[in-house]
Amino acid sequence: MAALVGALALPLTTTTAHASASPSATDVAAPSDTDTTFRELELGDAKPEGARDRTAVVDSGVRTVDEFTVLGISWAATETDVTARYRTRADGRWTPWRETGAGEGEQGETRTNSDALVVPPSTAVEVEVRTAAGPVNDVKVVLIDGGEGFAQESAAAAASRSAAQSAVAASSMPRPAIISRAQWGADESMRTCSPDYTTTTSAAAVHHTVSSNTYSAEAAAGVVRGIYAYHTRAESSGGRGWCDIGYNALVDRFGRVYEGRAGSFDQSVVGVHTGGFNSRTFGVSVIGDHSTTVPSAQVLEGVSQAIAWKFATERILANTTVTMVSGGGASKYPEGTPVTFHTIYAHRDAAQTACPGEQLYARIQQVRDRVAALANDVVHASPLAIWESTSTTAGSVRVAGWAFDPESTQSLVVDVVVDGVSHPVLAGDDRPDVAAAYPGAGAAHGFRAEVPLAPGEHTVCPWVRNVGNGADQLLGCRRVTVTNTAPVGFLDRVTATRSTIQVAGWALDADVAGPVQVHVYAGPTFIGALTADRDRPDIAAAFPQAGGAHGFTGEIPVAAGRHRVCVYAINAPAGVNPSLGCAQVDVVNATPVGFLDAVGSDGSSVRVEGWALDTDDATAPVQVHVYAGSTFVGAVTADQARQDIAAAYPGAGAAHGFAANLPIAAGRHRICVYAINAPAGVNPGLGCRQVDVVNPEPVGFVDEVVRTSPQSVRVSGWAVDTGAGAGPVQVHVYAGASFLGAVSADQARPDVGAAYRWAGERHGFSFEVPLAAGPARVCVYAINVPAGVNPSVGCRDVAS
Repeated sequence: MAALVGALALPLTTTTAHASASPSATDVAAPSDTDTTFRELELGDAKPEGARDRTAVVDSGVRTVDEFTVLGISWAATETDVTARYRTRADGRWTPWRETGAGEGEQGETRTNSDALVVPPSTAVEVEVRTAAGPVNDVKVVLIDGGEGFAQESAAAAASRSAAQSAVAASSMPRPAIISRAQWGADESMRTCSPDYTTTTSAAAVHHTVSSNTYSAEAAAGVVRGIYAYHTRAESSGGRGWCDIGYNALVDRFGRVYEGRAGSFDQSVVGVHTGGFNSRTFGVSVIGDHSTTVPSAQVLEGVSQAIAWKFATERILANTTVTMVSGGGASKYPEGTPVTFHTIYAHRDAAQTACPGEQLYARIQQVRDRVAALANDVVHASPLAIWESTSTTAGSVRVAGWAFDPESTQSLVVDVVVDGVSHPVLAGDDRPDVAAAYPGAGAAHGFRAEVPLAPGEHTVCPWVRNVGNGADQLLGCRRVTVTNTAPVGFLDRVTATRSTIQVAGWALDADVAGPVQVHVYAGPTFIGALTADRDRPDIAAAFPQAGGAHGFTGEIPVAAGRHRVCVYAINAPAGVNPSLGCAQVDVVNATPVGFLDAVGSDGSSVRVEGWALDTDDATAPVQVHVYAGSTFVGAVTADQARQDIAAAYPGAGAAHGFAANLPIAAGRHRICVYAINAPAGVNPGLGCRQVDVVNPEPVGFVDEVVRTSPQSVRVSGWAVDTGAGAGPVQVHVYAGASFLGAVSADQARPDVGAAYRWAGERHGFSFEVPLAAGPARVCVYAINVPAGVNPSVGCRDVAS
């Protein structure tokens, strides 16, 4: 059963088809069915039948199949020459028998393949494979139908393609119309590799596909798809086993040019078409057989246009020669042989083959002359340049060289195109050697560029932007690999204090000369960064190029608890940040201990006594906080001598006691005392007590109020505050609501001293206060300390 492979149906901007039977190079047919189908015929083996007759033949017989347009024949590799012949039935008639053998380009290690054989649309086939001596084994025939018509291309995709082409090269010679892979319907899933690149494209080789010359304009794209499918089909399944179509470009019988191997017109892509010389040769194949058929003027023009564009952008002159060294393989020249070719040569010049057929071969000089007319003047006016060096760092590619334009002394722009993205730089560095080699050009023509890149494989293609009459020059392409080496190191130790984690180790990054940052995590939480810049002689000995300044040690605050601590070396530039190691540690912040021995009160304060210490730092004093209910009353430092604590906690010392009076309002309070953990942690309660803070009212008496003048009175008496101790009390004097004055009750009153022995006798008062003439009621108040009720100690009426 035929396998259906979905083709890539990309958009195509079509032009109106000409009425002529010979479409121009810009004409493409309306889109149609671009699916590609395969059928594989297993023909088996054959051995010689007798001792004298060493011939072995495999004959398929007539096979009736679904329609196909391309076939390929393959067999197990053998040292014996193998020939094959085939015929197909098209429109009810059999074609003549045609012979073929091993195809162009590199063959596989285990199988030999014919070329992709293009035939008229056929529904039957007969194949015969023969050896002159010895067996022929595992013969397979692959039949391919590439579908009909061209693919579709959206307006957006067409605009993007046009912009990309414009960005790549500008030239005083117009770019020829080239049918892109998207337009001819290349199924890019069949392409299994990135292209190989060269920096030394020097010539072009002309081929033909040795196939039908009768395909229609509408069928041409399907023929290209069929060749592509055969070239990329696995060797074990009867295909060539290549990762892309072998030719850089193809030209159909109407002179239309097709992009072959991906990127061939805008990059220096190496194809598979001319064994031994692929890496320096641009391969163009005419779809047809020109053994006896004379190529049309359209075909010769298409071949010339394709080659002329490549020559103009890679500074190659037609009608000149070039010497290349054979790489062997399918070449007729052994590996290492220097061979001089015309810059436009035929496949048969390099290999044992009749390709590109007698009639096309006879007209190669016409192609050379036409390419010279199209491109040689452009080449002479184009920039001269050398791409001298390429190197990579951990995060970039660096390119360097020189470039100048023979029509100008100005510094040129070199556009370093990396993965399709332009990075322009001015070729303005001083190069006396260039000035000496090219008098009159000047010296300001050197260039250096560094392009930041992510790790991985990248394609670098520098273009020199032309000024004047020439063309932008492609200096070739190279594939580079940016390798960001991960840092190395080791976590030597992790320890914990009551509030921190201490880490130590080493780390270095071979990509950078300086120190590495290391990041520390507790579980998923980032807790700190350190710089690995401390001297480590052992690391210097192990890594002589790196030096010794790669150690790290640090202490990082962290909450109490069990933590899995991991340390990572930070890659520079950004990349993999490897773990240097992990360890589990317990950060233990011991809870302080202590006891509230006593709580007492007087009329205005609460007194607390006790002791507290923190075993994390046993000699340091602890703060204790005092609360009345939920209200903070005050803080006390537990630093008073307590010999009993020193005895109970040897090594802690005695300075852990506390005793203090703290002001508080009168009333009933629940007093609680807490030891404050350092660093922050649990603050344990040392105990609670309930206490009543009573603020007694002062007592006293007004002995007399007498007028001493029309404007004053004398007030005499005594006052004592039993809650404030022996100190004097303030008394305030009022006449009605009017304040008259205040005095301290601190005069001697032996009678009061006798009544209140603990208070002493100095609690009397006698003083004058102003009072206007007229009757008045004078009252005296004793002022409570601390604030509370201020009782009246007496009132007296006075006359005017």
